[in-house]
Amino acid sequence: MESYRMTVVCRSSLPALARIVATLHARRADVLSLRYDAGSPTAAVVLLVEGGDGDRLASQLRRVVDVLSVDSVRRVDVAVAS
Repeated sequence: MESYRMTVVCRSSLPALARIVATLHARRADVLSLRYDAGSPTAAVVLLVEGGDGDRLASQLRRVVDVLSVDSVRRVDVAVAS
C-alpha cells in the first residue's frame, strides 16, 4: 500500500487547522501521523497518509480556505538485504 508525505502550509490559526482536519475526515484519509508547526504568519501541517489517491487529496487540500500551498511526495519503501 502506498503512503504519501504531505506538507500543507497554511495561515497560523486554529480555524485553518480545523478546515484541514475536516477535509481529511470527509475524504476518510488514513492519517498515520499529523504534526502541526505553528509560526507567526504561517504554519505547516505535515501528514503521513496511507493508501488512497494522494494527488486527489492534495488537490482538495489546496482548495481549503487559508491553505497557501500543498506539497505531496509518494514515499518509497526501500528493502535492505543483509
